[in-house]
Amino acid sequence: NRSIFDPVRLAILDGCDGEISKLKLSSSKLGQWLATLSDNVTYICFIIGVVLGVARLGNPHIALTGTLTIFGVGMTMLTAFVYLVRNSNSGSLLVIQRDFNKFEGGPVKKLFSRLQFMIKRDFFALLFFVMAVFGKLEWILWTTLIGTNIAWMVFLNSYLGLFKPAVAVKESPGPASR
Repeated sequence: NRSIFDPVRLAILDGCDGEISKLKLSSSKLGQWLATLSDNVTYICFIIGVVLGVARLGNPHIALTGTLTIFGVGMTMLTAFVYLVRNSNSGSLLVIQRDFNKFEGGPVKKLFSRLQFMIKRDFFALLFFVMAVFGKLEWILWTTLIGTNIAWMVFLNSYLGLFKPAVAVKESPGPASR
């Protein structure tokens, strides 16, 4: 006698809706947003659980690291959502990954283009699973803290073009050289 809100059933439905939409060659903006928002609520709940787990271990710095981690997750989500609302007709985060490749940038952008696989759910879910199996909750917290805070800063930089590579300016010859 299981509830419809059973986590296993919800996970199955979450995994199936996008696949059915792809098979039927149909999608909706509402469906994209619901999928994105539900995934992000899951991430927030997971991180809060990790913060609480690390707090139970007696980490004296949990207030600071937990706050900075949740801030990073929130800023990453906020920058992503603002970008989607302003620049796309989609609620899918895949749009951001596609558009990121269009931004100008120097070596830092090239590095992050090569590391894009790390922001995919499949990668970090497996990484966090392995860390959890070995009892390394603090590693999950630090990985998330560093990764999310770098992610939103790189994204904002790419979107706003704050640190575009310098363009060489040719100097015109002065009057003495004429």
